[in-house]
Amino acid sequence: MSASAPLPLSNTRPTVLVIEDNDVMRELLARMLQRKGFEVETVANGHDGLTLFGSQSFDLVITDMVMPQMNGLELIQALKRMRPDVKVIAVSGHDDRIGYLRVALQIGAKAVCLKPVTPADLVQTVRAVLGAKNAN
Repeated sequence: MSASAPLPLSNTRPTVLVIEDNDVMRELLARMLQRKGFEVETVANGHDGLTLFGSQSFDLVITDMVMPQMNGLELIQALKRMRPDVKVIAVSGHDDRIGYLRVALQIGAKAVCLKPVTPADLVQTVRAVLGAKNAN
């Protein structure tokens, strides 16, 4: 492995980066995933998300769509430029199922979730996107 290659967080558990500006929602998403065996890192904005994504290896990124400074669409595009095969789930609290979330799918998100997200729906979506590599 070269010095500039991202270091994996874990060889056994899928790793998820959660990017969400709302503290309560960020913690809730992380807990839902951790309870199902996923390793989770969280950040509060897109800029910090890009920095962490560039320094570590993640199996999946879950991002809010409406955030200050860098919205989810801008973030997905930046993540895709860094690693075209990145798997992204877009999450939105807006009742805009045809707008933001549709565009997120068009630019490369693998799935979308509308808040409030239930633990069952979140884990089912994550497992579907990750395919064979998922937690117990």
